Amino acid sequence: MYFVSNVDISPNHLNLAIQNAVETKNVNNALTNYIINNEQIRLNKSIYDISNIWKYWTEKLNKELKLDISEKIFFLKSFDILDFEQIGALLPKLKLDKHFENKKIKSYYLLTVVCQQETWQKFNLWDDQVWEILSQFETVDRINDFILFWSEMSVIKETTHESNFLHQNSEVYANKTFEVFTEKYDIASNSMIANWEVAINFIKPTLDTLEKDFGYHFKYVQDQKGENISKIRNSSKNF
Repeated sequence: MYFVSNVDISPNHLNLAIQNAVETKNVNNALTNYIINNEQIRLNKSIYDISNIWKYWTEKLNKELKLDISEKIFFLKSFDILDFEQIGALLPKLKLDKHFENKKIKSYYLLTVVCQQETWQKFNLWDDQVWEILSQFETVDRINDFILFWSEMSVIKETTHESNFLHQNSEVYANKTFEVFTEKYDIASNSMIANWEVAINFIKPTLDTLEKDFGYHFKYVQDQKGENISKIRNSSKNF
């Protein structure tokens, strides 16, 4: 989608777009995307410091809607304004305490915690508290957080269409097809990510239940780059 950066967006239109995005959790609305992305393009021309970008948007969100921190993270990440690493660096250390239960979008809060702990995709380093929370995501009433968390972690990927939508109930996801990556390539190290099977072994029982009882479909695949690496390794064994 192309965005025109020289269009004058009124403050009222921007406020309505923000309200629509946050209240519906639908970041695929074309008009909403157009307005918010053009505002960010405008900001990028004058604001280069991510802390000021954070300040601008969070003040905007606070003014229009009373959001908790998890909803702010969802908004900023979903519209590609800031990524988890940037958000985590700007926030004080988030805690997984008794107040976690009150967070509106628990998956995005937990993703930021993992990023702050510098254990992104380092599943063997996650502590028991993270795994305990993730096990709670496996219940039917929290399956949205399960899907969102593992999608952002690049373990699963919806292939029916790119929804980017925080559905109000798990049935909305039913009859959709997801890819499950049995291994994943890391560009930085030019190798496969270690201990990936830890995540797969953890989520597989839930995936099996979702397929059997709720109409989900999961296809287990290798990361395409991983397939190429495997072919190279296998061919080298023949010499």
